[in-house]
Amino acid sequence: MTIATAVERYMKDNGFTREEYAAKSVPVKVGPVTFRLPNGAARQRAIAQHDVHHVLTGYRTDLTGEAEIGAFELRGGCTSFFLWMINLAAVVAGLFIAPRRVLRAFRHARGAHTLYALELGASDVAPLEVEALRARAGIPRGGYVSADT
Repeated sequence: MTIATAVERYMKDNGFTREEYAAKSVPVKVGPVTFRLPNGAARQRAIAQHDVHHVLTGYRTDLTGEAEIGAFELRGGCTSFFLWMINLAAVVAGLFIAPRRVLRAFRHARGAHTLYALELGASDVAPLEVEALRARAGIPRGGYVSADT
């Protein structure tokens, strides 16, 4: 399966749209409450790559999954202040709700590389096969599987 196909499936499965990439604000659901956050230029640059990271790692989009992906992105390479701050915030929150899973995600990411660190945009990797990009990024075949999921 190509990255493009996998991302389309991921977006459909999670109720996301590409229009949200450029929207002025985006909905964020925390438990039963949904609120809107500004969607600034830094987030707009990173979100497509972040979505590819979800496909590659297999981490979900709930609070714990976002903390796991935050740990992966911190260890695998953040290339801007925004990325460091947003991922650090996700990891800190995750340490309160699922500390073992967040620490496991950080350990799993040893030797892995984000698209940010590889200097690859989502459009650059869209035609690649998922497993080929996992290999290039140092992510095991099939992504990361958590015993707690």
